[in-house]
Amino acid sequence: MSRKRLYIAPRHRTSAEVRHRVVQVGVDYLTAVALDEHAQHLLADLADLVIDDQHDVGNELRAWAWRGYVGSVCGDAAYGRREDSVIVRVAGEAAEMWAQGMIAAGARPSRIDLAVTIQADRDVPDAARRAYDELRAAYSDTRCRRSLSLIQSAESGDTLYIGRRTSPVFLRVYDKWRETGYTWPPNTWRYEAELKGTAARNAVAQLCEHGWSRSSIQTLAWHAFSRAGLNPIWTPSEDIDWRPYPRPVPDAERTLGWLRTTVAPAIDHLQSHYPLDAILEALGVAVGDVDDAELDSPT
Repeated sequence: MSRKRLYIAPRHRTSAEVRHRVVQVGVDYLTAVALDEHAQHLLADLADLVIDDQHDVGNELRAWAWRGYVGSVCGDAAYGRREDSVIVRVAGEAAEMWAQGMIAAGARPSRIDLAVTIQADRDVPDAARRAYDELRAAYSDTRCRRSLSLIQSAESGDTLYIGRRTSPVFLRVYDKWRETGYTWPPNTWRYEAELKGTAARNAVAQLCEHGWSRSSIQTLAWHAFSRAGLNPIWTPSEDIDWRPYPRPVPDAERTLGWLRTTVAPAIDHLQSHYPLDAILEALGVAVGDVDDAELDSPT
């Protein structure tokens, strides 16, 4: 009679003698739906606040439609309504700020992402590859059929995916420093557990039981990785040396950056062929002197 070999996951190390600190723990994404009429009203009112908050910092308000829901999206938040329910999605810092309130309003979670961010004491660009190699060896040893993939990029850093995107549990380990174009602190790595369906509801129930504490988020995320065969470099009970989120870049600032990097060079080139007035007219920008009296006119 053959025996199955039990694999005990080793504690993952990004590289020899690399020290680290946990700098952020939190909810990074939440999709929740309100079904009954009272919860729909509460979630819709909360969505208005979230959307307004995103718009006030310079994000563009746009129409949004998805699976029969019709509503709006602005920055890291989306809201939609259909005949039977209301849906709200929040990501990043918006999820950190509003996720607990959405659940308190009676919304039913369909997806929640739990994130733990560490900062190493030096650059470890091979962290995802090392974890990938460990898991490949482990899965081969136990004939595990779990999906595993590694995306390598010198520019945006490496990303390890564990599981399938459609699975109830989908895990990511990636170079947050490079992935964000160095807007996060140097040598920062992110571990994310994307939980859907029953897994999401069970996680939210545990978070509610523990008051949405960061330690409970950290523990849930760690166990999600451990069950997949990868014990992260950080531990469930590790102290958090908290660092604030880097300031998000709103849509208005992205547009201004696009003007600087793309439009401005084009205008410089055009000025060797056309007068500036003609270029501004083509852009629909007012040309010519304005009389001060016109500015005071009510019309």
